[in-house]
Amino acid sequence: MDGIEALTNHTLAELNAIFEFNSHTNLAYQVFEDKAPNNLVTVTMATNILNTKQDLLPLYLKYRNGYLLTLSFQHTVTLFEAFFFDLLRLLLIEEPSHIAVNKKIDVEIALSAPDRASLISIIIDRELNELKYAKVVDWFIFLNKVLRRASITQEEVLRIVEIKATRDIIVHNSDIVNKIYITKTGNMARYSEGEAIDIPPIYFNSTCYRSRHSMENASRKQTTLSTKPCGVTA
Repeated sequence: MDGIEALTNHTLAELNAIFEFNSHTNLAYQVFEDKAPNNLVTVTMATNILNTKQDLLPLYLKYRNGYLLTLSFQHTVTLFEAFFFDLLRLLLIEEPSHIAVNKKIDVEIALSAPDRASLISIIIDRELNELKYAKVVDWFIFLNKVLRRASITQEEVLRIVEIKATRDIIVHNSDIVNKIYITKTGNMARYSEGEAIDIPPIYFNSTCYRSRHSMENASRKQTTLSTKPCGVTA
């Protein structure tokens, strides 16, 4: 179980770094607002655009809501997905009896494995690659089967489904909600078709908390880490 503990600690540390990044960025803005001279002028070298302090102050909210929170949200979801499948891989290596027995593997691939452990690793990777393209609900059904217990509540699973669907809209559909999002999220949908998605601070904070909570429960890890929001205020 050392590998699972190391994975959990590493991922939670990365999640904490996202919290700190947002908190420190907010702090830097507050210091700039309070301490920067009113006659300050900056020029962005790449665009040759000149801004005064008065120009920059209102831009922060635009940058925070349009870029900082959105990019941090995407990274949080990416961390969660990577953790989820790395955890499953470690659990299956520890107890490969959960691998589907009806899956076929090419003889060439089987013969190329130097030993039984390597062959099991190949089969696990193939199974997890298939699972990545399944519904998020199916991810947790499989995890619960491997753990022999429910990792999180059904409501939390559905909220993670919505979080993942939101990330997919941002990445693949230019922030505009489509029918796929509506179908995936059902009653958890935060928007109607055609609306533009955004990541307000309260939603980002809840995403951080749910990611942490799910990681700790799935890894059987009881930590003393804070469950405070990510340092982002409205």
